[in-house]
Amino acid sequence: KAEGYSGSDIVLVCKEAAMRPLRTLLSQIDENAINGGLPVGARPGLVSADDFDAAFATTKSSVQAYAERYKQWESEFGSA
Repeated sequence: KAEGYSGSDIVLVCKEAAMRPLRTLLSQIDENAINGGLPVGARPGLVSADDFDAAFATTKSSVQAYAERYKQWESEFGSA
Protein backbone atom coordinates (compact mmCIF):
# COMPACT_ATOMS: atom_id res chain seq x y z
CA LYS A 1 0.00 0.00 0.00
CA ALA A 2 2.93 2.32 0.56
CA GLU A 3 4.20 2.18 -3.00
CA GLY A 4 4.53 5.71 -4.32
CA TYR A 5 4.61 7.23 -0.85
CA SER A 6 7.61 9.27 0.27
CA GLY A 7 9.18 8.93 3.71
CA SER A 8 7.29 12.03 4.83
CA ASP A 9 4.05 10.55 3.53
CA ILE A 10 4.66 7.38 5.58
CA VAL A 11 5.26 9.50 8.70
CA LEU A 12 1.87 11.16 8.13
CA VAL A 13 0.19 7.76 7.65
CA CYS A 14 1.68 6.52 10.93
CA LYS A 15 0.59 9.63 12.81
CA GLU A 16 -2.93 9.35 11.42
CA ALA A 17 -3.12 5.65 12.32
CA ALA A 18 -1.92 6.42 15.87
CA MET A 19 -4.54 9.14 16.29
CA ARG A 20 -7.52 6.88 15.52
CA PRO A 21 -7.53 5.07 18.91
CA LEU A 22 -7.11 8.44 20.63
CA ARG A 23 -10.08 9.88 18.77
CA THR A 24 -12.16 6.87 19.81
CA LEU A 25 -11.16 7.39 23.44
CA LEU A 26 -11.95 11.11 23.31
CA SER A 27 -15.34 10.32 21.81
CA GLN A 28 -16.05 7.89 24.68
CA ILE A 29 -14.93 10.47 27.24
CA ASP A 30 -17.22 13.08 25.66
CA GLU A 31 -20.18 10.67 25.70
CA ASN A 32 -19.58 9.74 29.32
CA ALA A 33 -19.18 13.38 30.35
CA ILE A 34 -22.58 14.16 28.81
CA ASN A 35 -24.09 11.24 30.70
CA GLY A 36 -22.65 12.43 34.00
CA GLY A 37 -19.41 10.55 34.49
CA LEU A 38 -15.97 9.92 33.16
CA PRO A 39 -14.61 6.44 32.54
CA VAL A 40 -12.15 5.38 35.23
CA GLY A 41 -8.82 4.21 33.87
CA ALA A 42 -9.83 4.73 30.26
CA ARG A 43 -6.97 4.14 27.86
CA PRO A 44 -6.67 4.29 24.10
CA GLY A 45 -6.69 0.99 22.28
CA LEU A 46 -3.80 -0.42 20.29
CA VAL A 47 -3.18 0.73 16.74
CA SER A 48 -4.58 -1.92 14.40
CA ALA A 49 -4.26 -2.85 10.76
CA ASP A 50 -7.69 -1.25 10.24
CA ASP A 51 -6.27 2.02 11.58
CA PHE A 52 -3.49 1.85 8.98
CA ASP A 53 -5.97 0.98 6.23
CA ALA A 54 -8.06 4.02 7.14
CA ALA A 55 -4.94 6.20 7.36
CA PHE A 56 -3.82 5.14 3.88
CA ALA A 57 -7.33 5.86 2.59
CA THR A 58 -7.21 9.43 3.90
CA THR A 59 -3.52 10.25 3.33
CA LYS A 60 -2.63 10.62 -0.31
CA SER A 61 0.86 10.25 -1.76
CA SER A 62 2.62 13.54 -2.39
CA VAL A 63 4.78 11.79 -4.98
CA GLN A 64 1.71 10.91 -7.06
CA ALA A 65 0.38 14.43 -6.69
CA TYR A 66 3.54 15.87 -8.26
CA ALA A 67 4.29 13.05 -10.73
CA GLU A 68 2.96 15.00 -13.72
CA ARG A 69 5.08 18.02 -12.81
CA TYR A 70 8.17 15.81 -12.56
CA LYS A 71 7.45 14.31 -15.98
CA GLN A 72 6.95 17.76 -17.48
CA TRP A 73 10.22 19.01 -15.94
CA GLU A 74 12.12 15.98 -17.25
CA SER A 75 10.74 16.38 -20.77
CA GLU A 76 11.58 20.08 -20.78
CA PHE A 77 14.96 20.12 -19.04
CA GLY A 78 16.08 16.47 -18.93
CA SER A 79 16.88 14.47 -15.86
CA ALA A 80 19.25 15.71 -13.18
